[in-house]
Amino acid sequence: MLLVIDLDETSAIAYVNRNLYTSLGQFDLAIADYNKALCSLDPDLDTVYMHRGAASQEAGDLGQAIADFDRLIELQHDLAAAYNARGRAQQQAGDVDQAIADYSRAIALDASLTNAYLSRANLYASLGQNEKALPDYAKAIELNGSAAGPYVNRGNIYQQMGETEKAIADFTKAISIAPDLLPAYLNRGNAYTALQQHDKAVADHGKAVELEPDLAIAHFMLGNSLAAATEYDEAVASFTRHRTGPSPCHRLRQRQCPLQPGRYRRRAG
Repeated sequence: MLLVIDLDETSAIAYVNRNLYTSLGQFDLAIADYNKALCSLDPDLDTVYMHRGAASQEAGDLGQAIADFDRLIELQHDLAAAYNARGRAQQQAGDVDQAIADYSRAIALDASLTNAYLSRANLYASLGQNEKALPDYAKAIELNGSAAGPYVNRGNIYQQMGETEKAIADFTKAISIAPDLLPAYLNRGNAYTALQQHDKAVADHGKAVELEPDLAIAHFMLGNSLAAATEYDEAVASFTRHRTGPSPCHRLRQRQCPLQPGRYRRRAG
């Protein structure tokens, strides 16, 4: 792959195709290649701006990423992928209004973009706009029913709305897709607790502890379930493990986690 660059350093395609740096997480080097591509004799601007924007986003330079996606949109007004990409960058930057606008534009241009529906649904949910989030989750599930995440997040909303049976159905579906999905067991256990089905809650929270024995929040939830089931000795033991365990969320950060309302900010003005 490096030989291509040596043979023809004026070719933008050669630089763009040299994606080893990105795959290794060396985003600064990848961006340097894209910069060279822009200076080449035959720059494929659409491709370069998309790739450099994505690399800049991965490197944490959200301003540069958004600027590249802006340029791409100027070149291709009807490119749904460009709006979707800029929406992700805006979401990461915390500009929820602009992110929603970009996801909406992407969906208007391409109604098959599952990630755009899912991302917009998550933002609506974070704002407490459940009536807008639910149809987007439904559409994401319709487009890709093999993904567990949308079922977990929709189940969270149903639980918040007091539609506990629907929540349990969604968590159960998520578990059928991904049997080791920790948040689905934690949340379904909480839903069973709300219905006073304590044995089922104990089973789900116990499964969560089995999946992550060092996760403090799992022991805490299991302790609550055991106490509700009048298994007091076991509850005390579980609470004791909760107190000595690591931070409740450190193991969840790389997983599909329950929604966190209020995480995003609205743009001033």
